[in-house]
Amino acid sequence: MTPEEFREHGHAMIDWIADYVDDAGSRPVFPDIEPGDIRRQLAEHPPGAPQPFADVFADLENVIVPGLTQWQHPDFFAWFPSNITYPSILGELMSAGLGINAMAWVTSPAATELETLMLDWMHELLGLPDHFRSTSDTGGGVIQGTASESTLTAMLAARWRATGGDINASGDTTKLVGYTTSQSHSSIEKGFRIAGIGTDNMRIVPHDEHFAMRPDAFADLVTADIAAGLTPFFVVTSPGTTSSLAFDPTPAIATVARDPERVEAVVDPQGAEGLAGPRLLEQLPGAAAHDRVGQRPLPVALDGPVVLRRRRGLPSRSVRPIFQRNAARILFDSARYPGLRAVLCQSPVPFWSTRNTLPSV
Repeated sequence: MTPEEFREHGHAMIDWIADYVDDAGSRPVFPDIEPGDIRRQLAEHPPGAPQPFADVFADLENVIVPGLTQWQHPDFFAWFPSNITYPSILGELMSAGLGINAMAWVTSPAATELETLMLDWMHELLGLPDHFRSTSDTGGGVIQGTASESTLTAMLAARWRATGGDINASGDTTKLVGYTTSQSHSSIEKGFRIAGIGTDNMRIVPHDEHFAMRPDAFADLVTADIAAGLTPFFVVTSPGTTSSLAFDPTPAIATVARDPERVEAVVDPQGAEGLAGPRLLEQLPGAAAHDRVGQRPLPVALDGPVVLRRRRGLPSRSVRPIFQRNAARILFDSARYPGLRAVLCQSPVPFWSTRNTLPSV
């Protein structure tokens, strides 16, 4: 495709997308199809030569779109919101066009600093205390690929904190136990598996008649586990669970986790889309007392949740390959950029302070 063809087809795609979004309510929310119907309409083998863009576009209109679940439909109420807006679409287009790799400050300095600033903007919009801000001594945020990555990232950080960092050397998670309810998103259980904790060490806290976590039951489980020689390290609360829209009593759960301070308390963002400032704190009281707060940032595409944390003071255990070593550390002088740190975009693994991950220069 030549630059001229790209311009031609790009303009056509923009016009098509504008019409599609504007007319989202005219299609069935769920297509009237059976498994395998879409595949049977497409070629079984890859083409031997490039296809005209018009042919690809025809497949999009005649095969793909009629087979989609319409997440943008005004009558769509399944699972969780994933609403888009025209500005968010243009942002996705610009991101694709720039084609950068933002895995560290040196690979795309502007991306790292822009992300850090945007997360500070989110901190203000959410009305969270100063200790969640990157310019504080302990706070900061990072964009994740999905809400599932967000909770996994928090679990990995809690695992590190509970073991004083030994987990990265020994890999021993046998004493760690975490807590959730049967109403939490499935990503929580998957996170326990991926993080090596295992579902045997995942405590299902009983819920009340509204399907919300019972603080007294949580406290009893924590007490019993400590008496058994185990280490409680992680609890997740949900502001509107995917299965039942239950709101866990975040303040009471945070109080148990803080007495004494032993459990990493995390707010799962599954049901908190679009809440900001006083509205967030009204619907999610106690979020400020948690260690990490996840949030889907307003009407953007699905892969855009953010995680803000109140405690980033964990020494780095990053792998530092030679191709990522550089002199960027001097640019992060604490007097000019207090608390600023490089972040790894869309990764399930925390990327800690630039001052710790880059060699001395």
